[in-house]
Amino acid sequence: MDYGLTTATWVLLYLPMPLLIVFSIISLLKRRSE
Repeated sequence: MDYGLTTATWVLLYLPMPLLIVFSIISLLKRRSE
């Protein structure tokens, strides 16, 4: 097992989820501030 490759794959798979959550929160805050 190449742990570097595994970590990179894990990050690529799981990083978009918190980014989507943060992006949705920011868009809600922008919509609320208007």
